[in-house]
Amino acid sequence: MIKFYFIVFAITFFSNATAQIVVNFAAVRDNTIYNDNTANSNGAGDHFTAGKNNIGTLRRGLIRFNLASIPSGSTINAVTLSLTMNKSRAGTDDISLYKMTANWGEGSSFAGGDPDGQGAAAQLNDATWFCSFYDGIGGCNTPWTTAGGDFNPTASATTTIPNVVGLYTWSSAQMIADVQAWVTNGAVSFGWILRSNEATNQTTNRFSSRTNPTVADRPKLTVTYTLPIPVKLISFTGQETKYGNALSWETAQETNNAFFSIDHSLDGLSYSSIGKVAGAGTTSMPQKYTFLHNAPSPGQHYYRLAQTDIDGKINYSPVVALNQKKEISHLRVSPNPVKDRIVFPGFAPGKQSFMVFDYFGKKIMQGVLMGDLRIPSTLPAGTYYLRVVQDDGRVLTGNFIRE
Repeated sequence: MIKFYFIVFAITFFSNATAQIVVNFAAVRDNTIYNDNTANSNGAGDHFTAGKNNIGTLRRGLIRFNLASIPSGSTINAVTLSLTMNKSRAGTDDISLYKMTANWGEGSSFAGGDPDGQGAAAQLNDATWFCSFYDGIGGCNTPWTTAGGDFNPTASATTTIPNVVGLYTWSSAQMIADVQAWVTNGAVSFGWILRSNEATNQTTNRFSSRTNPTVADRPKLTVTYTLPIPVKLISFTGQETKYGNALSWETAQETNNAFFSIDHSLDGLSYSSIGKVAGAGTTSMPQKYTFLHNAPSPGQHYYRLAQTDIDGKINYSPVVALNQKKEISHLRVSPNPVKDRIVFPGFAPGKQSFMVFDYFGKKIMQGVLMGDLRIPSTLPAGTYYLRVVQDDGRVLTGNFIRE
């Protein structure tokens, strides 16, 4: 009777980059659109505005950031938008961010420094009340689906701003979700639109733009993220079999995974590689792997996976320990190296099963020995391992080199 030993680990992660990274982004576009002066904009202006003025007309501010430097697959942990409010009406106003669902432009329109509340004639590719991209001659290259901008109707974040000039911030779980979506798919990274209370007059607030002369007052988006996990390991298991110590592992996802090196140790301290299995590169689909340690000696054995990224970074798995109790005898083969036929000096195989494994533990041949063993001409040159299992369960192992 052959005894099997099975060790299972809970979900574990390979990772050499779990530290959080904090990055500040400057705005790459900002603008103001006006529902009274529908052909005006302020793409190159010092400010952008959101709210309803004293005569009841609307201003909405647009802002966008380029997040392409955040590696794809990263996890967004925190997001904060910082804006400097430099001019307000009396009272306190709620200013909300809404995720844009369409692209929009910033042209060279410039409404001056102060005052600039009415905007200036829109220029080529400016956003206006009706156009996401103005054509520069009185029409739209691309119109909004809905006048006043295309955006998610649910606010991503809201901040209450009193009539006090200063720095204000927006931060929320929905903003994290917004940025996560933009990092996952940069093609939909259109930023936010700012809206104040649009039901009441005199709710406008003006903010310093990305081209404001005071650099410290310009918009800033602070993003905290962790790099993508190279390999998410679901399980790493081992069992003693009559063929040797069989290792199995499964991954839930892989990012730039070049290969796994199988490391072996007899004391749990000093490890050496006994084989290599190619990884799946980058995939979000579960992957299963196996490796057979041929001819392990009786006693305790320790195994770990050394996962190697495409860029050479190495990450280690937990350790699997197996106690090999089965005595495995050596099988002498001849000739060695072999060309097309193996014989077994001093041993009569009879009708006993055999298996041939390559260097990486992959089974490539199996059958029943009827004397000698014929090697197919298609077998590539290299080192191979042979196992013969006798009727009483004894295992004989040998190796040979194919010329």
